[in-house]
Amino acid sequence: METSSREIIRCTRCRLQQYMTQTQRCRRCSGDLLPPLPPEPEQPQSSQSQTITASNLMASRLRLVRRCRHFSQPEMAERARVSQQFISVMERGRSRVTLETLERYANALNLPLHVLFAPAPQFERFLQKQGMV
Repeated sequence: METSSREIIRCTRCRLQQYMTQTQRCRRCSGDLLPPLPPEPEQPQSSQSQTITASNLMASRLRLVRRCRHFSQPEMAERARVSQQFISVMERGRSRVTLETLERYANALNLPLHVLFAPAPQFERFLQKQGMV
């Protein structure tokens, strides 16, 4: 008789005894089968986390300028020739955006591309000159 090497575990929520699933969720109640991991100690910012910060900064600038121009996401998507879903993802900083896409976005907003990359004081001065803020 052959024994199974699969791990048997009991759900802490509904107490169902079952094999460990690939998703590590209970088959009955969909609760987590494994206890949550303790939080990891904070480490110094790596270049990857700096990239995420830069991405979030760009995303917030894109959203700010779009809103100042009073464009909805669907209107912006049509003007920039991208999908509305992509506008949403891009404005949340969840997508890597190409320079070509940024250029289309800036053109749709009637905005020089270099302004998006300007330091914060220059970016704010540009918005003030344009009467956006």
